Amino acid sequence: EALSLYEEALGLYEHVLHEEWDSRFAQVGVVALMEYNRVLQSISYFNLDHRLKKAPISRVVSPVCCDFSVVIQWDTDMTDVELIVTEPDGSRCTSFNNKTATGMLSRNFTHGYGPVEYLQKGIDAGE
Repeated sequence: EALSLYEEALGLYEHVLHEEWDSRFAQVGVVALMEYNRVLQSISYFNLDHRLKKAPISRVVSPVCCDFSVVIQWDTDMTDVELIVTEPDGSRCTSFNNKTATGMLSRNFTHGYGPVEYLQKGIDAGE
């Protein structure tokens, strides 16, 4: 059932949020936090909130404040994968230019598994 998969996902993200991570994985919690809140939004969208066996961690629950996101991850340690996004206005968001007028890229994990996440807000539908 979908609810059990959502609950499993919440549990895994909670594990990431509670653990101490090696400095190679700094900011992995930021990506986990965004994904945790996306799962909660899905649960709410499908009106499954009242059926959760365990209440979400209230200190990390907040609305996801972006209109578009991309997350990439990989399963080979000590690998560097680049996410480069060209925005509708032509701006490029890269690990060397990680903030633009409307977007931002998470920390570049050059010696680990990732993930890398790009978030953009303030875009119109269809852009």
